[in-house]
Amino acid sequence: MKQIKKIAITNEKGGVGKTMTAVNLSACLAQRGYRVLLIDADPQGYATLNYDVDVSPSLLEVLRGQVACTKAVQTTRFGVDVLPSDRTLSVIEEDLIRQKMNGAPYLNTLEKALEDLPDYDFVIIDCPPQGGRLMDIVHYYADAIIMPMFAEDYGIHALTLKAEAIADIRRTINPNLKILGGLITMDERRGLRSVFREVLLGQDLLPMFNTTIRRNVALIRAVNAREPICVFDKRSNGNLPLVGTTVTYYISVPNYGIALPEIESLNESAWIVDKLLVRNMPRADAVTIAQVLRDVLKNEVKQNDNEIQSL
Repeated sequence: MKQIKKIAITNEKGGVGKTMTAVNLSACLAQRGYRVLLIDADPQGYATLNYDVDVSPSLLEVLRGQVACTKAVQTTRFGVDVLPSDRTLSVIEEDLIRQKMNGAPYLNTLEKALEDLPDYDFVIIDCPPQGGRLMDIVHYYADAIIMPMFAEDYGIHALTLKAEAIADIRRTINPNLKILGGLITMDERRGLRSVFREVLLGQDLLPMFNTTIRRNVALIRAVNAREPICVFDKRSNGNLPLVGTTVTYYISVPNYGIALPEIESLNESAWIVDKLLVRNMPRADAVTIAQVLRDVLKNEVKQNDNEIQSL
């Protein structure tokens, strides 16, 4: 199984926390020692603004072959490299449509433009809400997607649409595209959203992260401060550091294809062992990995709960 390293943060509905997830997840992964590149593929350029980097040279110039990707990537004090964008990126849609109409291959445009990148552990892509040819080249390039969403009626509808879209993407663009899971943002423990949360987590249409991102004023303040949450407020209960940990679980056993939401929601080591054994892993190795994964997750949850209680 191919190792997951290029993750697109995507949802056709705007305002559901895609940029918040991309910005903070990339920083949390970098804080854990991984080499991380954040690609701002949204013409709104909010990820670029969040990291407070220059917008030129930008992703548009890289896609057009005017600037080498290595010249456009900028470093930040948070350990995350950023390939920036601004509203000029929107014109790439016309370029790609023209290529397609002329019969020229266009799906590999992003892949070709970034082929000289250094070997990052993770490439996180902040995507625009709308589809189009820009999303086609992102889906072609990506190994997997994470879908931020609200726990609401629209979220359930979006999930259905996304399932249909993923089937089409796999058929026409990228047959190997994986779904790491839907990620509930702006979560609330009470009220109607808590009801919709249980519905989303209980459905079997698409995998979901059991870890949710709570409605949290610290996340908003972090945006205003131009800092990721793991730097701005390490005690925040926004849970993105925990999501960062669970994302790395997916590549802990890259050859056995265990879905990330499956690992995160485990209650018993035996469940993990069974999942590994059906993939022909030796039982001794399966038991060892199961114990490690459970211990790491248990420690992360305990640490997160202790930090919340100290607020």
